[in-house]
Amino acid sequence: MKSLTSWFVLIVSIAVLVSSCAKSDESKTASTDNTTSSSDDSSDDSSDNSTSTSDNSSSSSSDPAAITGETMTIGSIDYTSSLLSSCTSLGITSTAGDTVYFKEQIFLYDNKTYIQNAYTFSNSSCTTSLSSFSFMGNTITSPIADSFDNASFVSVSASQSHTGTVTDNSSNVLDNSTYVLLIFNATSSICNGDLIGVRSVYPKSTTELEMFATNNCKDSRTFDIPQNETMDMVYTPQ
Repeated sequence: MKSLTSWFVLIVSIAVLVSSCAKSDESKTASTDNTTSSSDDSSDDSSDNSTSTSDNSSSSSSDPAAITGETMTIGSIDYTSSLLSSCTSLGITSTAGDTVYFKEQIFLYDNKTYIQNAYTFSNSSCTTSLSSFSFMGNTITSPIADSFDNASFVSVSASQSHTGTVTDNSSNVLDNSTYVLLIFNATSSICNGDLIGVRSVYPKSTTELEMFATNNCKDSRTFDIPQNETMDMVYTPQ
């Protein structure tokens, strides 16, 4: 089992993958690069300098359009639109030196496709949209969209158990009957080769849902989550 923060791991995976491809291309053209004249180098430098201050693209923001037309049932509560999280730090700093924040939009369709879209921002109130930013030498574009199939919300059970202590966003201990588990077929970027992703979800009311921000990655749909968890993401219906 691996426990990984969803969006941080995905962004780092993208950056590493693109960097690896770039290095491979560079190695194939190294012999021709060596013939480049000093005048070419100076022109490249001036070009780089002219763009170095524009690796972030920001603008005023509005929330993304709601997903409607289907009902998402979580526990005993029906949500008739997608849910959007409060403004949260992504845990990374762009090349320009800005802390990146995000809001996460989630929805589970009737066909069991689960989507999570991260919309990025350059301030802690998520009022200034960050449509793109540079990180680890690569450009990340908002929204950072991902989808997973064969997803469902299931009750905690003997075969899909959680033996760690789970608390809500206000540090109240939750009984296993009050929250559910989101289970989905994970991708390699999320779970590093494991097949199944699991997140703990607390449908607090018709106007609020809480979720643990980290994916638990499992190699089957029979599992136990032994660690303690706090529902650190808060969502409201759109």
